[in-house]
Amino acid sequence: MTGLGATFDPADAVGGGGGSAARASALAGTRERWRMSLEGRALVLVTAILLSVGLAVLFSASALVAVAKDQPGHHYVLRQATGALVGIVAFAVLAKIDAERWRQLAWPLMLLSILLMIAVLFTGKVNGSRRHLFGGSLQPSEFAKFAILVWTPMLLAKKGEVVRRVGKGLMPFAVVIGTLSVLAILEPDYSVAMMFCLLTAVLLFVGGARIAHFVMFGALGLALVTFQLSQSSY
Repeated sequence: MTGLGATFDPADAVGGGGGSAARASALAGTRERWRMSLEGRALVLVTAILLSVGLAVLFSASALVAVAKDQPGHHYVLRQATGALVGIVAFAVLAKIDAERWRQLAWPLMLLSILLMIAVLFTGKVNGSRRHLFGGSLQPSEFAKFAILVWTPMLLAKKGEVVRRVGKGLMPFAVVIGTLSVLAILEPDYSVAMMFCLLTAVLLFVGGARIAHFVMFGALGLALVTFQLSQSSY
């Protein structure tokens, strides 16, 4: 209960300072939750630099185009900056969600991304490919990248040292990420398919996978990509 800026906690009346102690503990926990490590700060700094450079390049490339269309020179960069602001807010919120909750969401996110990647194959082609849903407002491959970043660490943490084996270790990653990559190739979007594999490879390397397995899967993947590109008209 609150009144005139003061907060009344029944625990204070019953247990003396118990309520105050609980609030102090909760406040300390909140501060710890928002504390950022040196690595985290470095990552945020690098991301901010890339974002700033990207907006500057976009302004340089789009100002004359906007003026030619009777728009202010900052039209496109302002629209992009608005999206960046939404992304910053989403980053701040998602970064503080407990890791256990992400672990629970890992499989639902991955299954949903696979379903969306399948659904996009039944849409009409735009500029020779199928990449968007709902009138261009959703690109399933971008959602799939996020799913990979949540699902792969979850499975790595679960498998532990088993990840150094091929059968029970790397094969589940190869099957799931391979499925996403094949669906991306069918759109077709070869660069996204390779991005899926690159993201997974980086996470597997950090997770302790053996270098020899990287060489084996890399050689196989390179052969498949070379064959697929040789069948392409561009």
